[in-house]
Amino acid sequence: MLVRVLQFLLGAALAGGGGYLAWTHRADASNLFPPGAAGLPLFLLAGAFGVTSGIVLLVSAVHPRSNQKRALAARASREEAALGEADAYYSQRARAADRDWRSGDITPPAPPAPYEAANPTLDRPLGGAVAVRGSVGVGAAAPTGPARAGAGGCASTHAGDSAVRNGQRGAGR
Repeated sequence: MLVRVLQFLLGAALAGGGGYLAWTHRADASNLFPPGAAGLPLFLLAGAFGVTSGIVLLVSAVHPRSNQKRALAARASREEAALGEADAYYSQRARAADRDWRSGDITPPAPPAPYEAANPTLDRPLGGAVAVRGSVGVGAAAPTGPARAGAGGCASTHAGDSAVRNGQRGAGR
């Protein structure tokens, strides 16, 4: 509050003094652009500067300001309350989970699946063709399903796959 009072008094003094200087030397305004033989009218320029800075200080003194300290304190208290509620919720939830696990209501979590079971070596795309991971395919895969059965005379679409797995490829030919 003291700063605003000082701003108001300084602004009033500057505006009043600058106005007096500008008023008393108003006849020199014709020598401002271009300067006359006597030079620049410095008292007229000082008066204009005083009036301008005085008006700025007066407006700054009487203009309402937002109370930032109070707003920041209110925001901090709201955040602190929210953090307190979250901490209470999660600590209560952890105590309940620990209590339920110790009483046998909840089984302990299962160990993670091994890497090989989660990532099989063979991937089967939508077309039904088998793509081995790491291989680079250039052309189209061998047809499966009805096209393969009609061309080769095989009734099962996976009969060739089982023969390869069992080591019988080419045994009947």
